[in-house]
Amino acid sequence: MKLSNKIIICFLSIIIVSISITSYISRLRINSEFEIYLIDEHEKKLSEIVKNINKLYSKNDYVLYSDQINSYADSANVSITIKNLSGATVFQSDESYNHMGGMMRHGNHMMGRSKSQGDYVENTFPLLKNEEELGQIIIGFYDNSYLTKSAVIFSDTLNSSFIISAIFSLILSFILALFLSKSLSEPLVSITKSTKKLQEGDFDINLGSAIKNNTLEINQLAKSIDYLSQSLKQEEAIRNQYALDISHELRTPITTIKGYLEAILDGIWEANSDNLEIILEEINRISSLVDDLKNSFLLASFDSDLPVEAINLSSNLLSIVDLYKPIFKEKSCLINTDIDKDINFNINPDHFKQIVMNLMSNAGKYIAEDIGCVHVSLKQKENALILKIRDNGTGIPKDNLPFIFNRLYRVDSSRNKVTGGTGIGLYIVKELVKKYGGTIEVNSEINIGTEFTIFLNL
Repeated sequence: MKLSNKIIICFLSIIIVSISITSYISRLRINSEFEIYLIDEHEKKLSEIVKNINKLYSKNDYVLYSDQINSYADSANVSITIKNLSGATVFQSDESYNHMGGMMRHGNHMMGRSKSQGDYVENTFPLLKNEEELGQIIIGFYDNSYLTKSAVIFSDTLNSSFIISAIFSLILSFILALFLSKSLSEPLVSITKSTKKLQEGDFDINLGSAIKNNTLEINQLAKSIDYLSQSLKQEEAIRNQYALDISHELRTPITTIKGYLEAILDGIWEANSDNLEIILEEINRISSLVDDLKNSFLLASFDSDLPVEAINLSSNLLSIVDLYKPIFKEKSCLINTDIDKDINFNINPDHFKQIVMNLMSNAGKYIAEDIGCVHVSLKQKENALILKIRDNGTGIPKDNLPFIFNRLYRVDSSRNKVTGGTGIGLYIVKELVKKYGGTIEVNSEINIGTEFTIFLNL
């Protein structure tokens, strides 16, 4: 079943049930209160008749006139009987008003309601003379005689009003349900079509401008799908670029090796140790590139279950720096350190070593002999650790800074060929730092140097 049909059915079902319950309870309460009101008014009317008869009795020197009593009986649709203290009937209202006559005419008023006349009952009141009881006033009526014609009309009108209101409410609810279902289903249909495009590899979608809807959740969903499509499009472009970069990186040394081997086979080159050393360097370059690629893709499987331990970063960092001192010494370059003591952090030791060694190697490649200098510092400030590695090397052009952490990105291909860079080291550093909840920043100026700063939360 379509979503729009479900919304309409559910909406109308709720409205019908709500209207039915509300109407039933309202009718029940109103009829009950109205009936109580009518009964109360009927009793007041009977009391008023008795009071008036007693007044007439006193006013007429304690003589009752049949026409006056009959007028009361006629106006109230009741039967009036007056008896003395011994029980003898002194007065009886006209036969047309007794419970076999006049009351029948009242019953005809109720035939529109198809309701029984009810049971005939009599109420007895005292007939007084100077506060002395001389007899009894007996008023007979049907127990539903309070339902006058006007009361019946009012009740029927009220019930009709409930029915008409319910019909109009259902019509209005149906219109609102159509509008609501359309406003919800149309954007969802567009979203469904867009997701099918994503499944088919078409990432050129823009739901944000296509969907005109003021529902917050739908707009957020559309924006999320737009973001997903752009991310997938970017990832697709990155994958294609990776394929091209890897192909290029492998093709160059393979072409070189092939050329050298062909030259040897053709007798142009002699297969001596120097020439074979050149071929071996190219093979090592391919091996290094493959290893770096493997390590970069292995980062995708890194998770929080990887073994970590609380290590002394200060002593570990000093140990790594010591490994590079002989290398820097050969180039007559300096390594300066400013490391706080006994800083501990939960991290995999191999990962920390990989981070520092990648940055140290990167710095060592681009500093000049005799004047080169690398400064390593580790500081703890409040709840954060700050690791800085700064060099006074050639620096990185400003336009290249946003891309240096991308996989296989190299600032200068010719320079990296000389230094042996593969464009993967900084990508690995960034991913490892990010996995431990940290961030890395870079500042660089041409011919002044480069500084990498890593922030780790304690």
